[in-house]
Amino acid sequence: MEYFCAVNTSDWLAGFAIVIAGLSLWVTIRSNIVQRRRENDKELLNQLALTLKRAFESIAPDNEDYNPKLIQDRLAWLACSRHLLSYRDMKSGIKTKLYRRLREEHEEFWRHEFYKLLQEIGSSESYKCDKWDGRGRHQTVYIEPTSAAVIHGFSAWPENQSDPIDSVSFGEEVKRGNLFGVQYRNFRKYIMDDFPHLYQEGDGDDG
Repeated sequence: MEYFCAVNTSDWLAGFAIVIAGLSLWVTIRSNIVQRRRENDKELLNQLALTLKRAFESIAPDNEDYNPKLIQDRLAWLACSRHLLSYRDMKSGIKTKLYRRLREEHEEFWRHEFYKLLQEIGSSESYKCDKWDGRGRHQTVYIEPTSAAVIHGFSAWPENQSDPIDSVSFGEEVKRGNLFGVQYRNFRKYIMDDFPHLYQEGDGDDG
């Protein structure tokens, strides 16, 4: 009887050790997968940021003063739109929550930069450019319409994306930063004069 008990105990311990070893292996494999995914996402995020930068600089070549100007060039707009389409295809490859959030931050920054740049378009003539060939003959070159649509589309706020500012309470922000204090008197007066309902929300008084 003692022999069988010893055997059963030994088998139980051996089985327990196998289970522990299996769990340890699973945890190691899982950790390696997560780490590899993070590393891949980091590399992809860097590439996505570079792709957006290249897209922007295709139609607004950088300069020392960082005062980008929109250029009227068919090939430049085509290059820009191709970079944006590449970004669109690649961005879903990011899987981790942190890097998805960082990717959204990059996208929002460049969306605003594109929006400001495209404000330089004053008329439909901005989508045309004059060219002269080697013989001095004039030719009007048109910006490719689909490329323009891709670029304008990127600069627009996505319809299915909520604006984080909508989830913020004006009154709570004022109280959190004491924004009706003396050092913010100009801001306080601006709200009091032009947005009296918000002024009350921030617990302002009439004094």
